[in-house]
Order: sequence, then C-alpha cells, then structure tokens
Amino acid sequence: MDKIYSRIRIKFPIYKKITLKKGEVKAKKIKKLVLIIFIGILTSYFIIKTINPMFNSICKDKAKAIATEIINVESNKVFKDINYDDLVGIVKDNSSNIKMLRVNTIKVNSIASDLAYKIQQELYNAENSCIKIPIRFNFW
Repeated sequence: MDKIYSRIRIKFPIYKKITLKKGEVKAKKIKKLVLIIFIGILTSYFIIKTINPMFNSICKDKAKAIATEIINVESNKVFKDINYDDLVGIVKDNSSNIKMLRVNTIKVNSIASDLAYKIQQELYNAENSCIKIPIRFNFW
C-alpha cells in the first residue's frame, strides 16, 4: 500500500502526570478564586468609572428640565392675576409727556418672594423623581 502521508511526524515527549497533594490542590483553587474575584472587581470598577460621567450629565439635564418646568408653571400661576399697571405707574407732566415710570417696589418684592416660596415648595415636593436610562444610551 502507498504512503498517504509522506512527512515525518513530530514526536512529542510524554510527560508523567503530576499529582498534587490535597493542600496544594486547595491552594491552587484559592489562587484561582482570588484571581477571578480580583478581575471581577477591576472590571466593575472600570465599568462604573466609564458610566458615571454619562449618568451624572443625564441626571443634571433631567434636574434642570424638572426645575424649568416647575418655574414656568408657578410663574404662570402667580402672574395670571397681575396687571402691568399694578407694578408700574406712569407719571406725566402738564403737557402729557411721560416724565417717569414709578415702580411699586412693595408689590414687586411681594410677588418675587411669593414666587420664590411657591417654586421652593414645588421643588421640595418633586424631590423623588425617577430617571430612566436605557442601556443602549450609554454605548451609542
């Protein structure tokens, strides 16, 4: 019969199987376990370090959006019943020319403090808002 495979085959040396004692087996397992835990901790640290800036910027944007919405709603409620004539008085001279505009500072300060108080109360009530972040948002 003809040779099918004509190259010389490489002969690897045969090693004897090394048997470990029970204490050595436990030590080897413990080393593997410690290595796996160390790699897991490093991996989670780098993942958190990568995601944290994205999460912080998303939370800041969401907080700004909530605050802006509350400010707009409360300012519309406060300014709904106020006329411009209540805040500013026009002073004219004898020939009907506008001499000056007189601001009712007591009324303006009252409105400002009322508005600030209402906004602060609404922000306090909206303290526990839920922010949902899809996983794909972090990677694309």
